[in-house]
Amino acid sequence: MAEIYQVGKGDSPWKFAQAGLGDGASAQEIAAQVSKLPSIYGCKSMEEFQRKYFSKPGEKIEIKFGSGKPVSEGNANSLRNQDRAFMDTISRDSVLPCDAIKDSNRTFVQRYQDTIADLKDTQIVKRDTTSPVQKFNRVMRKRNINFSKAPTKNWAEISAKQNKINAMKTDKERIIEFNKTMGNLKDNYVIVDKKNFTATVYTPDGKVVKAYEIGVAKNESDALLRRSKRNPQNNIASTSAGIYTANYKATGRDAYRRLYNDRVLTLSNDGLREKGVGNGETGVAFHQVPNGNTARTRKLKAEGVSKENNRFSSGCVNFLPEDFDDCMKNIKGVGTKVYILPEDENNYISVKNGQLQFSQKKYTGDVATTTTKNNPIKNIRITSKNPDLRQEGLDMAATLSANKMILSKELGLDNDTYNNLALLTLGIAGQETRYGSPLAGASDGKPYWLKENCEGLVNFAKSLKGNNSYNSRGLTQMKLNSYTDPEVKKLFEKYGITEDNLGTGHNSAIATMIVLSCIYKNELPALKEQMEKQNVSPSDALLYCWSNHKSEVKNGTATPDKNEYLKNVHKFMDNFNLFQSAA
Repeated sequence: MAEIYQVGKGDSPWKFAQAGLGDGASAQEIAAQVSKLPSIYGCKSMEEFQRKYFSKPGEKIEIKFGSGKPVSEGNANSLRNQDRAFMDTISRDSVLPCDAIKDSNRTFVQRYQDTIADLKDTQIVKRDTTSPVQKFNRVMRKRNINFSKAPTKNWAEISAKQNKINAMKTDKERIIEFNKTMGNLKDNYVIVDKKNFTATVYTPDGKVVKAYEIGVAKNESDALLRRSKRNPQNNIASTSAGIYTANYKATGRDAYRRLYNDRVLTLSNDGLREKGVGNGETGVAFHQVPNGNTARTRKLKAEGVSKENNRFSSGCVNFLPEDFDDCMKNIKGVGTKVYILPEDENNYISVKNGQLQFSQKKYTGDVATTTTKNNPIKNIRITSKNPDLRQEGLDMAATLSANKMILSKELGLDNDTYNNLALLTLGIAGQETRYGSPLAGASDGKPYWLKENCEGLVNFAKSLKGNNSYNSRGLTQMKLNSYTDPEVKKLFEKYGITEDNLGTGHNSAIATMIVLSCIYKNELPALKEQMEKQNVSPSDALLYCWSNHKSEVKNGTATPDKNEYLKNVHKFMDNFNLFQSAA
């Protein structure tokens, strides 16, 4: 005769499965049996099984399974302890109303236990046991790179040096310090200071070799030099600011001989050359005062420097003949780096991606800014300082390391920006879920395991509070349905990102990088002015946007030094080392 179970008030599938298996069954056995109940009783889902048999007390269910195991005091204690742990977890979670938890029917507890049972059963799958390091090395081998033997640098140290240089007050200081501590120059270089009318030769270690008085363009402008016989009204007489490389020295076999006695060194603008504009020449060059121009010679020889005496050219840098000859003795000629300092405060020289760059605070397009084309993306390996980091955290670090080349190109990120977003991704995962720890306290106090595996329960509880917002999922707690940017949605689809697979380190890392990169490119530019006023770094501005507090930056109320969320993310970021290939 089949055994019959009569449903009592407050009963659940968990209790039903426990009754069928006997009090000696372990929690794992009960969990496995609960997950099988819908198929045993011809239901498509657990929800349908509950509606059919547990909607009202008194329902009778034939028990079609059983174990016959005797009751074990140890197992009984284990079950009681587990139930207590479940209740403690839920009681600490603000997502569930306390009065509902205290309700005698224990509906929330039942649904929680049922969902946990489903989770435990679905976890019994074959897992890829390849370690993150093995995965990383496998990718590197495909690229013919032996990262373990290649020279590397700690990116934190590189970043610290760059930040120190960029904090210096003047462009000249930044150029000198960069070439002294980070640059690879082996030859002397020249800094042209239009405000002081000097061209100064420096050694790679920042020592002054000699300074020469010069003449520069009539106009106080950094704009690109423009000459047109057809449209002279559009001409711009400007000694264009920027980063240059000497590309030609007169030899006596060209037109420079008659006018300049071969005292000419032409310059190629790095920014134009990178953009594919010819060989990068702007028309700005070093040369002696043109033969026969006694007025310019007289001005350069006059005592003291001034706008009246030293602003007279159409854009080129003019030397007295003897000064030009002496300057050429102190530099190698072709290949010499030349830095023409900006006069406009909107333009500046700084360090990024391990190189000096000429940039603008507000882009105007009238100068030759340098791009990142000459800054190659470098291979990285991210390692954890914490030997007990969870597997999901290791998987995230391995994914961000091995896929840098692909993701940088896909997301349009330069070297430094990628490195920074990768560490931010790991910091966010630490703050939100402790890299997938079941009882991790997220930023708003909601345990990760509840939201990840009890979605129906959480949504029901939120609905009681009148909260119908999307449920956050995955290691970095993302609300996938809330992202409406077509670029983001397209990339999610391309990389197979769904709500159901955000719990893996690989998918979570890629999805978070996609969103952070889109925020960086699409939202931060509009906040730039406010960021500068409030001293909010790009990393902190990203975190404000990520955590849905962009309005604080926008409205001028951001206080990153006091923001606990930001401080916690940075704390978790500091638990990782990012090593970058030196080549």
